[in-house]
Amino acid sequence: MFIKHASQDHDKRNFQDEDNEDIIPKNKNEKTIFEDASSDPLKKLQKLAGQSQNVYLTIRSIYPLDLFPDTITIDANKINIITKELFGAENVHSILIEDITNLTVATGLFSATLEIVDSSNLRFPITYTIKHLKIHEATLARRLIQGLIAAKREDIDLSVCEGKDVLACLNILGRAKGEHQNNKH
Repeated sequence: MFIKHASQDHDKRNFQDEDNEDIIPKNKNEKTIFEDASSDPLKKLQKLAGQSQNVYLTIRSIYPLDLFPDTITIDANKINIITKELFGAENVHSILIEDITNLTVATGLFSATLEIVDSSNLRFPITYTIKHLKIHEATLARRLIQGLIAAKREDIDLSVCEGKDVLACLNILGRAKGEHQNNKH
């Protein structure tokens, strides 16, 4: 009794059925639908990882006013808030730009407070308050975040732009009408 392997039959057909013409390549240089779909998410992931390495701004709270200074880093996709506590403990909160629904800077005589509302959970939004920031740094952070929110909503790809040009455009885009123009940044 002779048993024919399925692979022999497939070799003869060279993977060319009328129904599967687009799925199975005719030669080795052609890409299949599956290859295109699998490489696209990887490219998106690599691009996203590259964008998160471009930190636009890092600010810290003022030391004498805050014994354990907090740090805020802003990149194209998220904001990281690192709060320091006693004995070297720290909490790291990451907020995606698209999840921010409110952003407030309250300025005082010597320092400013930045409040960020994370609405990733719409029923229970979380407000992050970072106190004792330099006034011009808190204002710049608010402008950049507002600019990033606007850029995300318009699906603008910031990875293809130069760093200084992006910062200047985000700063202008995030500026509130009537806001003082004489800040250091």
